Amino acid sequence: MNRIFNIRENAVSWLNSLSDPHNDFQFIMTTERLDSTGWTGKDDIVKPHLLFFVETSTICGQVNGTYVELPPASMIWLTPGCRRQFRVKEGMGDCRNYRLRFNLTNSANNFKFVPSWTIKTNCLELKSYFELLKCLSWQKKPYVYIEQRAILQALFASFLSPSSPVNSAFRMFTAAEMTIIEDRINNNLTTSPSQLNLPQHFGWTEDYFSRIFRNTFKMPLRTYIKVVRLRKAAEYLLDTQLTLKEICYELGEQDLSKFCRQFKDEFKCTPTQYRKRT
Repeated sequence: MNRIFNIRENAVSWLNSLSDPHNDFQFIMTTERLDSTGWTGKDDIVKPHLLFFVETSTICGQVNGTYVELPPASMIWLTPGCRRQFRVKEGMGDCRNYRLRFNLTNSANNFKFVPSWTIKTNCLELKSYFELLKCLSWQKKPYVYIEQRAILQALFASFLSPSSPVNSAFRMFTAAEMTIIEDRINNNLTTSPSQLNLPQHFGWTEDYFSRIFRNTFKMPLRTYIKVVRLRKAAEYLLDTQLTLKEICYELGEQDLSKFCRQFKDEFKCTPTQYRKRT
């Protein structure tokens, strides 16, 4: 069960406390990690504030006795005193994640509006803040803590906002992710969509991968692979002397008549008519 932070009553107070000079701020570290399949974290008590952002795969476990699950592009905020234990979810791939720790205290220690833990999913935009803070972690320039505090405040402003514009309905593949997908498809044209194991490669669920694929390519994976195969067939027709049957074999197509129908739907002419263009 996810905790919901009351943005109207609580979030503004917390954001103000991050910039209040009367509160002692101590940035501890930000790390980027790759936890392998089967990894299980320690069952311990959180001492400083802990922000845990999952980029790939899925992390699950318990916080204060409650089961939690963190899919790709989600974050959990754990405050001091929480008891937690995380692990990479069974059946998922290696998990790339970021972890950020900091302390914020004052003489009265009166942060009563801070929840014990809060989860937000579909927040890929938060990754850039973790990357910035990771870079600043190792810098020794003057007043670096002021930059860290400002970036952390911006991170929380996005994290606590109920109207964040980035969610699974709008998430698209990055250029690097698209290159991986296109290379894997082009290098395995005879392989079925399920055997490509693309969701597993990114450590995502089938449903999550399918939604992001449709957002990016405007068609399902199976349709995209069909189009790639047909375009490759068109190249064979123009650049080789292979017969239609041989081309189908090269592309893993078993049904010649079905291939011809699909080719005509895509190129508005038969394979024979297309070859005569040369």
